[in-house]
Amino acid sequence: ECDAVLYTRAGPEIGVASTKTFLAQITANYLVGLALAQARGTEYPDEVAREYHDLEAMPELISRVLATVADPVKQLANQFAASQT
Repeated sequence: ECDAVLYTRAGPEIGVASTKTFLAQITANYLVGLALAQARGTEYPDEVAREYHDLEAMPELISRVLATVADPVKQLANQFAASQT
């Protein structure tokens, strides 16, 4: 039994087990911290607002980085797949 639940909805893990879940939990805890700062009347409301904004921008930034490195990563993966150890 619990008083509250925070669903992260991280989705299924495909590559490395628990990576997405871990990041979702860290982000959720960070958001809880920001909400607590707001609830307590933080002395730095502008910083809290900026942190919310920066978190909202993260998916787009991550997509850009992944799009930028996709081809080099594929080339490296092919090199490693073809190598013999």
